[in-house]
Amino acid sequence: VTRMKEGIQKVEDLLDQSKYHWGTVSSTNPETLLRGSSKDEYQKLASRMVNVPNAREGFEKVNQGNYAFIYESALLEYTVQQTCEFVIVGETFSKFGFAFGVPPNCSYLALFHNV
Repeated sequence: VTRMKEGIQKVEDLLDQSKYHWGTVSSTNPETLLRGSSKDEYQKLASRMVNVPNAREGFEKVNQGNYAFIYESALLEYTVQQTCEFVIVGETFSKFGFAFGVPPNCSYLALFHNV
């Protein structure tokens, strides 16, 4: 998520420019995916990341300028819809799902079925 619009179509394009720094939240899935990737470009991205301790600080760095925040698409899309201050640039570079495990017949199971 960022305000940048010039020439960035995919996450790898960050490597070919010098205006923006980028990063994600330390010790999260996006960082693990980039650092553990077999793609050289993703490993180079990971080696140059300027990470933040939490998502709020990532969005604050975007607002300060010249920072691209790489994070989970669900939160990025929600934040864009809620604030209209950001633009999602490029495409999702890795997709994964979320699941919740709950005990059988737990009292709040119906809440999950109604979402």
